[in-house]
Amino acid sequence: MGTGSAGTTKINSFEGGFLTALGGLVTASILHVAVRASLAPMFRQARLGTKTELVEGGRVEYLLTNGAQAGPLIVCENGLGSPLESWDWFTGSDHLKDHKILAYNRAGYGASRSNQSGPQFLANLLAKIGNHDPLVFVTHSLGVFHYLRALPYCGSLLPPVLGAVIVDGTDATQFQDQNTSIEPFDKVRQALTIQCFSALIGTALHSPALAREVSYRGVIQRSFIDYSVSPRTAFNARAEFSHAMKFPPRLPSTTIPTKIISAEHGATNSAEHLAEQIALSRSLHANKPISIRGATHRSILGDRVHANAVAKEVSEFVVSIRN
Repeated sequence: MGTGSAGTTKINSFEGGFLTALGGLVTASILHVAVRASLAPMFRQARLGTKTELVEGGRVEYLLTNGAQAGPLIVCENGLGSPLESWDWFTGSDHLKDHKILAYNRAGYGASRSNQSGPQFLANLLAKIGNHDPLVFVTHSLGVFHYLRALPYCGSLLPPVLGAVIVDGTDATQFQDQNTSIEPFDKVRQALTIQCFSALIGTALHSPALAREVSYRGVIQRSFIDYSVSPRTAFNARAEFSHAMKFPPRLPSTTIPTKIISAEHGATNSAEHLAEQIALSRSLHANKPISIRGATHRSILGDRVHANAVAKEVSEFVVSIRN
């Protein structure tokens, strides 16, 4: 009986020690995540050349490249939970060296904060940089939603829009269809919830999956991953996705020059993914999508070869609508 009691005491002691050690690891991981997140804006400004400016209603983090040619400003709209670093290969492509390009973090991402709507936030940024040129939107993934929400304000609050290039975009009509069937919505929301928890306790930092999908330059790769797995990004992405599901943007009532560029491989098989991109092109009154061979949803911008192919298509598109 005394032996049993001693054994139980040892087990309880072991469990207590294990839980204490586990709690210490989790606490250290959370602190590590918090420190990396707090240093990220300074790191991006020093290594990437980003700027953070005060604007009406908040502040905005952005990167502006000034091309030699006069003409439209290319505005890059990030995908869900993606930072402005995701455009690094694209903005650095020789195909776009003469074009003016603006990449920025929407409110809630990175160092950007605002209490104003997306179109007003973008208008404040354009006023800050003194842009009066017409716009060409280039969007990735869910970024197409933000282009569609800005579209009604182009020519009034925002400069006129000359056209748009949608890179492996999400179709608003598909979101509306998914909203009638709650299962697909719940699966994505559950995945984003898990991502929030992983980001909060720091385990997302050690996941190799994201690093396998993209291959940016060394400092860009590190910054992209740090940003993508930060708690603020994860929680903001979940909120942004939920809002998109509840309030899909309206499709344009007029035909605007639009080019659809698709990754060869999506979350579904290649044939289904192409069918989704064709549906997107029809909803935006665009021609048949151009497929980037071998590209996935992330690597279409995160791989140098794929991003360069996208940049070539964008450059040709801008020249065609400008002339």
